[in-house]
Amino acid sequence: MRLSREHVEIAWLTHGEALARLTWDSNRHALWELHERLTDPEVWPAPAANPATATDHGPDVWQMLQDLVDTSQIVVDRPAGSAHPRFPDLVYPLDYGYLDGTRGGDGDGIDCWLGGAGTHIVGVFLTVDPRKRDAEIKVLLGCSPDQIHALRQFHRPRPQRALFVPRSPTGATSRL
Repeated sequence: MRLSREHVEIAWLTHGEALARLTWDSNRHALWELHERLTDPEVWPAPAANPATATDHGPDVWQMLQDLVDTSQIVVDRPAGSAHPRFPDLVYPLDYGYLDGTRGGDGDGIDCWLGGAGTHIVGVFLTVDPRKRDAEIKVLLGCSPDQIHALRQFHRPRPQRALFVPRSPTGATSRL
């Protein structure tokens, strides 16, 4: 990271001290908004007693993602059993496609795996590809535990790595 010459003074200040130093109303308003967001319990709830079971706005995120699924056409561009166009040894264990009209981390539609039991989101894979230098999510729709296991195996030996984040029945996130 490189700071411009315009922003070279750095100081730790309280909210009140920072407000007193600001000249422009737009900067005061931005600081007020940031302060409100950081101190609002609806935005930043108090930490859970057990950080291992904490959630970060899970239900809202899951519902927003489900709304994207429900309002998008699912396009399957790689049916189960088909080989990857550039890597013929890579065979897709389930139908794989994307949500038309959305945009994922790679600029294309949000990727999804289809398990065959409807379009309810059961979780997501968070993927990182060091060769492409990108990260994405892959939404799992209607996948059974056996299908999720097959997808974990599918991602395991590749340079691309994946972390499965299951959706609990209540919509909250759970950590692995």
